[in-house]
Amino acid sequence: MSDPIGRYMPPSEPEENKGVEPGPDPAEDSAPSIPPHNEDAPRYGQRSQNWGTQPASTPTEPERPWPVYSGGQAPTPPPPGPAAYAGPTGPMPSRAGAIWMLVIGLVCVFILPIATAIGIILGSTDFGTLVGGMGANGSTVTVDDSGTIGVFGSGVQQPDECTLSGDGGEFTLYQSTDGVVSGTGITPGSYTIDCGPAGSSGLMVMQGGQLGDMVQGTVIALIVASVIGVIGIGLTIGGIVWLVSRNRARREYMRTSW
Repeated sequence: MSDPIGRYMPPSEPEENKGVEPGPDPAEDSAPSIPPHNEDAPRYGQRSQNWGTQPASTPTEPERPWPVYSGGQAPTPPPPGPAAYAGPTGPMPSRAGAIWMLVIGLVCVFILPIATAIGIILGSTDFGTLVGGMGANGSTVTVDDSGTIGVFGSGVQQPDECTLSGDGGEFTLYQSTDGVVSGTGITPGSYTIDCGPAGSSGLMVMQGGQLGDMVQGTVIALIVASVIGVIGIGLTIGGIVWLVSRNRARREYMRTSW
């Protein structure tokens, strides 16, 4: 409803309702009554007797996966996952030194002593005289001023006794403990030699000076060969130990390189 000017006017109350007090709303009578809100009233069930006397709990600080120091500043946490492995550094361990030591040791044990002994013995002997003193039964030999002579057999069969016949008379040579038929105190001169058993040939005759040089050379050869052999054994053992160690280091290098 509007007035003559066009303004809105609310509807007026009917005449029969004027002065009458409004009654209660039927909808409000049927709805349950709601008690006034009380902050101390329990919302669900009955409160404990000690409610309100316990201090309010404070939230705890979450645990850290790394320690916090007194300065209050925590260290930078490690990155997640396993750390990357860079692998071995440097070249693979070499076995060259150990192999060379082992080879030199084996040579010193099996080859060098024999070669050294033969070289010393032959070096102390006059080959020209030896070749000139080689012969057979019935050949002529010469005894020098030393009066000592030795006879060897160049074949498999060795003589066990020899007889010298010549200007100075007749002398018998016997086999000594070292297997050499020899004699001393013989008058210098030329003699015919005859050795048994019968049929011995390829006789090698040495004069006293040559025998002495050969014996001395043999002793020196044995000493030098023994020293070389001992050194070779030490080098061989050291080379084996070193080679085993290097092989172990190479296996470890290859294992960590994958």
